[in-house]
Amino acid sequence: MNEYDDETRKIILSVRPGITDRASIEFTNEAELLDRSDDPKNTYITEIMPIKASYYIEYVNNHNFYSDISIIFATLKKILK
Repeated sequence: MNEYDDETRKIILSVRPGITDRASIEFTNEAELLDRSDDPKNTYITEIMPIKASYYIEYVNNHNFYSDISIIFATLKKILK
C-alpha cells in the first residue's frame, strides 16, 4: 500500500475490504506474471498495481448492490471454470 500515492490510498481505504473484487478475478495468474519477470517488484508496481488501483477506484466510485452481486457471480464463475 505504500506504493500508492496518498490520494489513491485514501480512496481505496475509504471502503471496507471484501472477500473478492475485480482485481482478484482478473489477476488470478499474478504469480505467473511475476515469475516471468526479471524484476517482479518493478513489474508489479508499473504494470499490475495501476490496473488494480483503477479497479479499486472504479469500485469505490460506482459500487452498489448489483455490482457486488456481479462480482460475486464473476468470482464463482472463475472458481468453477
